[in-house]
Amino acid sequence: MARILIAGAGGLVGRSLARRLVERGHAVAALTVSARDLPAPIEPIRLSAWTPEAVSEAAGRAGRCDWAVNLAAYGVDPRETDPARARLGNVELPAALVVLAARAGAEFFLQVGSSAEYAELTETRPMREDDPVETLKTYGASKAAGTHAVLDVAGATGIPALVARLFGVYGPDEGPWRLLPALHKRLSTGERVPLSPGAQVRDFLHVEDAADGLIALAEAGRGHLSDRVVNLCSGVGASVRHFAELVADAMDRPRALLDFGAHPMRPGELPYLVGDTTRRRRAMKWEPARDLRSGLASAVASLSARGAT
Repeated sequence: MARILIAGAGGLVGRSLARRLVERGHAVAALTVSARDLPAPIEPIRLSAWTPEAVSEAAGRAGRCDWAVNLAAYGVDPRETDPARARLGNVELPAALVVLAARAGAEFFLQVGSSAEYAELTETRPMREDDPVETLKTYGASKAAGTHAVLDVAGATGIPALVARLFGVYGPDEGPWRLLPALHKRLSTGERVPLSPGAQVRDFLHVEDAADGLIALAEAGRGHLSDRVVNLCSGVGASVRHFAELVADAMDRPRALLDFGAHPMRPGELPYLVGDTTRRRRAMKWEPARDLRSGLASAVASLSARGAT
């Protein structure tokens, strides 16, 4: 049994990851600034604030860990747009967490990155890990800078580190501003849903597949992979329109309620964002357990069950 230290265990992927690790018999400790209790048996390590200084102060209380994972980030919520806070949360904090992990004796550090780190390509093809990164959009640019910071600090401290860039994660615990809960809320009451034309193509991944993939990548990464950045994705593209239609089907609602074209695409939104899986397949044997139809059916069932209680 390993002891794993997690930052960001309260987020969409973090909650699923912590639960999956506990199910596998691992001990999980979570860095948190919340006063709320974490679900047992997760051990809370309270921080006074999400700052490098508070992370450094927590080193004495963190104890020893076998490996560490950072899922904490600023900018996932679209209301989070402050560039200074983005740099703090996505660059400086991850770097401080690498130092904390090294002081805790961790044999491996896993940084969870994002497909938002990629800049738009001039051709339509899956994103490769060595493709150009975003430099203008606050969230993507800061996450890309965080990738470099983590790998630089890991090299200086001698701890092996790996960055997993997640694509298109969805699940029943998403924030209300996300597509799945927004669709579910309106379709549940028979309302029409105003949407963009839905031509954007994305690489969708169920949150439980994301958690299992992170565990598999961490286990492979502890063997010192040659690749330090790996796309964690299905490699299968699906349009936003198809995603919405599958949600309507899973809820047994008419597709005619989906008002495609009522809104334009968001400015700067990439039309095609699918990940290349070459490095991921080279690193491990893991594959997503769910295709988009079955994953959405499972997520919709969970959302509907909550609405009925």
